[in-house]
Amino acid sequence: MSNQYDVLGKAPGPEELKKLAPDNNHLTIKKLSAGYGKMEILHDFDLSVSKAQSLCLIGPNGAGKSTILHSIYGFTNIFSGQIELEGKEITNLSPAEKLKSCGIAYILQDNSVFPDMTVEENLLMGGYIKKILMSLIKKQKEFLKNMRDLETEEINLQKFYLVVKEDC
Repeated sequence: MSNQYDVLGKAPGPEELKKLAPDNNHLTIKKLSAGYGKMEILHDFDLSVSKAQSLCLIGPNGAGKSTILHSIYGFTNIFSGQIELEGKEITNLSPAEKLKSCGIAYILQDNSVFPDMTVEENLLMGGYIKKILMSLIKKQKEFLKNMRDLETEEINLQKFYLVVKEDC
């Protein structure tokens, strides 16, 4: 054996992965190298998942399972490669942008989010919070538009005052 990982066999390449997800790819990860700080955990990682396809990441502690998920959510440093969701590049979006534009969110594996709620209630709460945030963003945009309209109106009044003052 040339190294300790030979016992695992050859890792599937992009073409073998495409055969596992032949139809419309929902999530595609290409040549992803990512990690935490300067420490690179994932090296040229490839993955394709079709819609309605189930995926199970299996491996020992420290193999990079959580780092893959954290990279999708936007919690790691991406050194190279790309992540696409339904053909849209999302690699460099912030976690907030991924939640807003793609509906990608990170759910903890324990019940510490809202411990007295069921899993379903916790997920519904996430959707409820997103709805509230979107409503607040809409109200903020309306407020800013109204402020710009007021500023424009004030400038017009000042111009009118100057014209009236000059005529007097």
